[in-house]
Amino acid sequence: MKQLFVCLLMVITLSGFAQERTIAAKELPRNAQILIKETFNFQKVIRATMDVDSRETEYQFVLADNTKVECDAEGNWTEIESTNMPTSLIPERVSATYQKNYPDENVKVIKLELEKNHNLKIKLSNGVEMLYKPESGAVYIEK
Repeated sequence: MKQLFVCLLMVITLSGFAQERTIAAKELPRNAQILIKETFNFQKVIRATMDVDSRETEYQFVLADNTKVECDAEGNWTEIESTNMPTSLIPERVSATYQKNYPDENVKVIKLELEKNHNLKIKLSNGVEMLYKPESGAVYIEK
């Protein structure tokens, strides 16, 4: 009985630290709004949420074309998944590597994930993943 009480107390306590709530697009941080305006051509935000826990605040939003974006507290994107990825988000070196190695591939989804160390992970719809290290300019293909 005591263990059950302790477990319930932990669940209640931990659930109080994480809160996700739906927000209006105008409540997104300024950098996220600039991304929508400049990179995604003012696409309509069909859903936006703010996720707050004890360590950080994150934002997620979905655009009219079903592009999914995750941002940090300042509105800097950390992950983008899209079937129509803007080429401005893909570094030239990654684009050149992709075109050289997969010239005939009909890729529909590219997923960019900005890691804490500023590397980019790019996932192609054919399952191939690429890792770009901007400090060295190296591009690694992981199959």
